[in-house]
Amino acid sequence: MRSIILGMVMVSGAFGLFSASGPGEGLERPLPPLQVSLEREPINRIEPFYRAYVTSGTNKFTFLIPRGFQFQANQTAGSVCFRSRDGATSISFGIAESLTQGNAELSLPVYREVVVARHPTARILQEAARSANGCSGPAFDIQWRVSENLHEWKRLVFVPSSAGVLEFTAMGSLTNAAKVQSDLDLVLTTFTASKDGKLQVNHLSDMN
Repeated sequence: MRSIILGMVMVSGAFGLFSASGPGEGLERPLPPLQVSLEREPINRIEPFYRAYVTSGTNKFTFLIPRGFQFQANQTAGSVCFRSRDGATSISFGIAESLTQGNAELSLPVYREVVVARHPTARILQEAARSANGCSGPAFDIQWRVSENLHEWKRLVFVPSSAGVLEFTAMGSLTNAAKVQSDLDLVLTTFTASKDGKLQVNHLSDMN
């Protein structure tokens, strides 16, 4: 039995990853708006888990929402954003651009340029590869100084898919970076994309 839908919103637009003459010149735009619904996982826990369902045209995606995070629409970026109750951390997902060839390999140097262009005052702490839905892409940890005693931390993950370049981000401070990484890992490991318009969902109760 499916859970009750808690809410549905539409987030318009795709957020610009590249300029027309930038490194993503082979990418196409625009993308369909994102439709989002939230449902409670069919498992009995004192503090329940919730799942996000995101639709973009014929493409469907789902992932678990980390506990303590609440949905916050981000109309400007065209992404799905979740923020912790205390407002200290956030996690977002969106389709950055459409690919001319689905599942194409993403170049780490190209996306390094994208990260630097977006965050010119930030320092790249680490570059690696991360996976979601069986596909791997470049990931970057960055930090920048907000004030004398405060540094912001952010992880950006770019993953290819038949729907386009998927972007996952997690942001917090250096002091809670480990917790934010763990929360983002939950999103990445439970992330599933549809195939031929069909979405296979492995609920928590199904995995017990």
